[in-house]
Amino acid sequence: MEACRASIADNGLMAITIRPQSYWEIHDQKQNIVDVKAMHRDHMEKGFAYTPHGREPIDGDITYGDTSMTLDYIKENWKGWSVAGVEFNLQDAYQVIVFLRPVQSGD
Repeated sequence: MEACRASIADNGLMAITIRPQSYWEIHDQKQNIVDVKAMHRDHMEKGFAYTPHGREPIDGDITYGDTSMTLDYIKENWKGWSVAGVEFNLQDAYQVIVFLRPVQSGD
C-alpha cells in the first residue's frame, strides 16, 4: 500500500475491492484448495485471511491468491490511508468496493 500511496496525489482517491468473510463459503475449491475453517478463523481473529495460489514465488513471496478482509483491518494496518466510503457491488456480492483517501502528514 506504500507503493500505491506514493502514486496517488494528496487530494486523490483510490478504489479497491475486498472480499467479506462469507466469500470462503463460495470459494472455488477446484481453482485453489483451501482450509475453509482456517480462513474463517483467520478472518475473525486477524481481520484478514489469505491463501496463495500455486505459483512460483517472486522475491520469496507468492503475489497472487485469495483474500478476505475487514474494514477494521484496513483502518488499523494501512498507514497513510483513511476509508472515505464503502459501496456494495451489485454485480458481485462477494466484492465490497472501498474508497481510500491519502492521509496528509499531520492529519
